[in-house]
Amino acid sequence: MTVAEAFAGLVEFDPTLLGVDEEIMSIIPTFTSGDPRTDPRPDVIMFPRGTASAPTAKHVGTVQGTDIVVSDAEVKGWYDRLGSSLASSVRHIPTFVFGRSGNKRYIDVITVRSFTSLRVAVRGMPDPVAKPRDFFSAAQSFAKGNGFVAGTPSFLRDGDDWEILAFGPAQVLAGRGFGVGWTFRELPVHTDSLGVGVAVEETGSGSGARQLAVFTIPGEEVWQHRPGAEADVDVRVFPSAGQPVRDLWSGPMPSMVSAASTTTRLSATWGDFAWFVADRAPDSPKGFLTTTVSGRQPANGADTTSGIVAAFNSISPEVDFAAGMLSVPVGTARDATWDERVNGNLAIARRISGDTWEVAEVDGDADEGERMLGRAGESSTFVRGVEGRTHVFYSLAVPVGSGGTSQRLRHGTFQAATASWRLETLDGSGQQTPPPSPGTGRIRASVGLNPTAAVFDGRLWVVYEDLSYGNLRCAVGTPRGGDYDWSFSILDGSRGWQRTPHPVALSSMVAWEDRLSVFYVDIERRVLRHASRVIGGAGWRYEVVDGAGGVAGRIREPIASVRAIAAGRDANGRPRRPLHAVYTVDRSQLPTALDNVRLATLS
Repeated sequence: MTVAEAFAGLVEFDPTLLGVDEEIMSIIPTFTSGDPRTDPRPDVIMFPRGTASAPTAKHVGTVQGTDIVVSDAEVKGWYDRLGSSLASSVRHIPTFVFGRSGNKRYIDVITVRSFTSLRVAVRGMPDPVAKPRDFFSAAQSFAKGNGFVAGTPSFLRDGDDWEILAFGPAQVLAGRGFGVGWTFRELPVHTDSLGVGVAVEETGSGSGARQLAVFTIPGEEVWQHRPGAEADVDVRVFPSAGQPVRDLWSGPMPSMVSAASTTTRLSATWGDFAWFVADRAPDSPKGFLTTTVSGRQPANGADTTSGIVAAFNSISPEVDFAAGMLSVPVGTARDATWDERVNGNLAIARRISGDTWEVAEVDGDADEGERMLGRAGESSTFVRGVEGRTHVFYSLAVPVGSGGTSQRLRHGTFQAATASWRLETLDGSGQQTPPPSPGTGRIRASVGLNPTAAVFDGRLWVVYEDLSYGNLRCAVGTPRGGDYDWSFSILDGSRGWQRTPHPVALSSMVAWEDRLSVFYVDIERRVLRHASRVIGGAGWRYEVVDGAGGVAGRIREPIASVRAIAAGRDANGRPRRPLHAVYTVDRSQLPTALDNVRLATLS
């Protein structure tokens, strides 16, 4: 990314997406990073109203062509042609966002009116033409070294000194760069169902080389895509290539495909009239063996007696467990009396060996012992805990009022000695009185849909939806005596520094290197947001990744959902960059069905 692209990406970024209370007029990069462990993203300078005016069109003469490409070597020239002088009380900063007025091309300019003018010796600064990034970075470091919170060069020279514009805390809001390091691409697929899954796979036995495998469900088929390989590889997983669609359920699969990989197996799971798991060795993109875990394919469209797995499924990172909601159609021979509000049980399949699975209906069918009566397992996620046991987090809808339901976040821990699950309600039926700080304790609200979990910083983290208040909630389990002590907080969806005040939902989480990342959708703004924190860090940092326009292939289209996240692996299997986010775009209003699955990669 060039200096010009970094400027343009920040200026085109909508600051209101951050949920910052102050009106931010412009954001510019400094190309200086903070502590690489606590926050490696570059510093940025955010100008509130009063310190600077909004970008204003400044004619720079007729420029030929429809596009303007600025190299790093041209940055100083663009500053110079704006023509401020050291005697002036304002400075003009080019944004490298270009427009047109009649036959004129122009560049947007930030007009800065409140600053302190510092001088730094020319011999102490990098060359502004040959090394513009280093020039910006040195200016920021010089300003901070003199007690200011931020600084940027004006490219104005006073004899043997360069001028640095320095800012105190009352003049700017210092922050971290947004969207730095991301690349974007459209995947050649259109999916009209909920189904997208992703996994990182071994490509050579013991080599440590990894590739991305994206699974999608268009219509009645399951496809595997391998973007970023020597050539994109698309393989029809189910039905097998060359075979007709055998499942006769009318309409697209009401399912989400989930995928995971180990060094010896790549697996995906999804469901319709039957529940399927497809496995293959990770050395070849083909060769899937598909197993029917539960239910069966109907002989004809009228056969509705088989169990069907509803919209969301999950598979464990070790690919030895899979979960879904086993539902029985109301009015069938199996049970004609079930209330639709509780028509669905959490079913967990355990791999016994190879393609042999053992299925148990774990929750949702009774109010006795640890079980609850409700629609259980509509969404779920697995994680291997700090202590080594497998945990499942899932939603459970219980009937309330006249025809309504309220969600609960449920938690199950696998007990290997008895091959059973210990169950509890983690959140959603908490104390009647509010906690001392909003969101910090268990809440009495409808919570628990779309959970996502990870082990990070020696603790167990779970993020899930709060339907009552439009938030994403976060539960953190600290190991204690073989069990966990849980604390609760709001991740996003309420006002606060860099938070969005809008409803948020549809999250996916991954732990990688020394940080934890959560991707989710701002439902009102329809953008893809990213919250991250580092080991030992004090809190979350936020950015908008896509949907608000910008550089490096970003789009200004409504983001529909986050579907899957995956991190690369080093030779020892530890998660690292690249980080991959797969999400869908709402293009339903277009006259033709275009590809609507996107891949964002942080290298």
